[in-house]
Amino acid sequence: YIVKKILPFSLQPSSLSEIVGEEKINITNNREGISIARDGGHLLIIPERSGERIRVFAQAQSMEAAGELCDSIEELIAAAENANNKDNNE
Repeated sequence: YIVKKILPFSLQPSSLSEIVGEEKINITNNREGISIARDGGHLLIIPERSGERIRVFAQAQSMEAAGELCDSIEELIAAAENANNKDNNE
């Protein structure tokens, strides 16, 4: 099963490695984006060329598990965006 989400992303695409890096789980940064292998499945995060959004693909054994993987990355991205916005407002 595969779940796809498109998320707003105002940070530099190069910061994706840092944002998901705290996961410490088999991260591969390639030309296509970032690939993350987890026990429950696999994630692919691809920045759009415009730099305004990212596409997140999650693959797992069930639709629920794929959704949970996608949600976990969405939470990390949102936290990074909020931290960046807070820093810019200070």
